[in-house]
Amino acid sequence: MRHTLWSWIIKRVEHSPYVHRPDVLRENVPQDNVCGTVRNTSQPPYKVNMPVKVIMTWDIAAERDQEYFEFVVGEFVPGVQRLGMQPAEAWATIYGPYPQIQVGLLVSDAPQARRILRSSDWGLLQDRLFGYVKNFSYKVVPARNGFQF
Repeated sequence: MRHTLWSWIIKRVEHSPYVHRPDVLRENVPQDNVCGTVRNTSQPPYKVNMPVKVIMTWDIAAERDQEYFEFVVGEFVPGVQRLGMQPAEAWATIYGPYPQIQVGLLVSDAPQARRILRSSDWGLLQDRLFGYVKNFSYKVVPARNGFQF
């Protein structure tokens, strides 16, 4: 089941309209907020129509691996797509004191990401996810190619 999820996400990244966007360059983002969360200010630290990435991390709850992977493939991924987020990447930590799973979801811009993350549909999906994970956190950052933490 694990290989299916990772293979599916890799295929989605290869065909994503947000990957390899030359107009989304590091120099378009102020250096003080390259990896920080999107701040709610009148002058955003990113271009207004710039794609953002919602980076989520968590640990899979003990003894729930099989149910977790069934939920992610069957409900979570289709659910975030219905909400308007595009799965871009998923990473698993093999060794070290870091979150076990990191997922990157692309959204067209920061206001859209905030609308999605405040929606009741996201709340329901997140509550379902919480049944399978612990130590959940997320942040919204300007999207760029490559690994972002």
